Amino acid sequence: MGYTVRSEYLVMSIFLVGLFGGGAVTFLIVMARGNLALRVDSEGVTVGSSPLGREIPGRTVPWSDIQAIVMFTQNTGKGTMNYVGVMRQPGLEPLPASPGPRALRASEWLIPGISRDILATSVPVNGWSLDKERLSQAIKLNAPRVPLWDRRR
Repeated sequence: MGYTVRSEYLVMSIFLVGLFGGGAVTFLIVMARGNLALRVDSEGVTVGSSPLGREIPGRTVPWSDIQAIVMFTQNTGKGTMNYVGVMRQPGLEPLPASPGPRALRASEWLIPGISRDILATSVPVNGWSLDKERLSQAIKLNAPRVPLWDRRR
């Protein structure tokens, strides 16, 4: 009585272990790195990079360039995804590593009613929690003239 494994099952098993094992390792690395998502301080508002990406210098918007901080949601079909974005003064150059025109058009379609400038300087609240009261306090402490708009549904 022997046990035989067919080669196609063995190949599929090795593939699945590699795929899911690699995903688990990537997830652990992302969690351990602790990339910056959002920072509000005396310099302004820093919007972070993608969890899988590297930190991007120059993503701090100084208070003098900010008209408002905007909280909004994207309907994902099965729920919603919260975002925090920065409404900047008109006519400013895009921040480094900002989404291109195609990505912004797609974002406008997915999140109607939010301007391209806000979408280009927004971060998803994913993998971290947003405390609206703490955000409001940080804005009042550093730039009392800047409003916090809650456009979440």
